[in-house]
Amino acid sequence: MLYIFQIGAGGTGSWFARTLMHNMAELKGRLGSGITWKIWDPDNVEPRNLIRQPFYNGVNKNKAQYICGMAHDFFTYHKVACTISYSDSLFDDSDFASLDEKVKSKHPCFLVSCVDNTFTRNRIQTHLSRNHKTKESKLTYIDMGVAPDGDWSIDCISSALFMPLKYDRITYPDELLSCAEREEIGPVPQTTFSNIAAGSNAAQALSECFTLEPDARSEFHKSLYGTANGEVKRLSLEDYFRQRMEDI
Repeated sequence: MLYIFQIGAGGTGSWFARTLMHNMAELKGRLGSGITWKIWDPDNVEPRNLIRQPFYNGVNKNKAQYICGMAHDFFTYHKVACTISYSDSLFDDSDFASLDEKVKSKHPCFLVSCVDNTFTRNRIQTHLSRNHKTKESKLTYIDMGVAPDGDWSIDCISSALFMPLKYDRITYPDELLSCAEREEIGPVPQTTFSNIAAGSNAAQALSECFTLEPDARSEFHKSLYGTANGEVKRLSLEDYFRQRMEDI
């Protein structure tokens, strides 16, 4: 059994889900009793989202609901056992409690952040720092993001090794221009490639980590930094720690 808690199904989250579906179909022989995958996103698909996000005929549907339906049909066709569900609300304290229960099991558990605001990231970081500092933790954390200039990044790391990033200010989506809003004003450096690169690389990192033995999974780390023109750099675990220590 594999547990996946995915927060966000927009620019990066939708591409993450699409890639992960294919990876899991290839790995179905390793899944045992299957996948339990839940996705949270309060937003509905708007016509302007179709430029960057693969929702196709999903206009006016909840984003998480659309992705769940697509994944369910895909897994059914490929005979992958799955329990896939969605929530059209924000990830809250009861969801953290449910996550903690899954972490106590012997099965691999992944918390995937596909959000565009530091408020939610800070809540996730606080929870990870408080509850998952021991080597016994079965939780792996994945975070991904795309900057306005097209740079993108992913971090996939055991929560036993996780160190939080410091944010200088709290930002909320309503106070910022979204990708779609920036595109309506004029050309922007950020490209759909950046969303696809972040989402698909995050899905690949999850798949790599999942195939490891439990002891190796608890030591897993993969950080990638890329640009809109295709350049990619991998950050070592030592550099990961150094970067965060400098940020404190």
